[in-house]
Amino acid sequence: MRCGRDVPLSLLGDLKEEKLAIPDSKIWEIADTALHEQPYTMEEISGILGQSVEKTSALYCKRRDGSIFPEPAGGFKLQQR
Repeated sequence: MRCGRDVPLSLLGDLKEEKLAIPDSKIWEIADTALHEQPYTMEEISGILGQSVEKTSALYCKRRDGSIFPEPAGGFKLQQR
């Protein structure tokens, strides 16, 4: 489901009423529709983003010290986030 226009988002924290100009209830509805309940693998996330696992890890899993944190044993629970 789309909100009817393109809005640049790079972090889950960008899903805010003031940034999207739509009510929080609609944001939750869109997120619930877009994200499945089961945990995501890094490979699945990379496929959705259309990039390699290495690039996805480097962009989204980098710690402050520059190291890359590994995929959690239970996967990435994006809908719960």
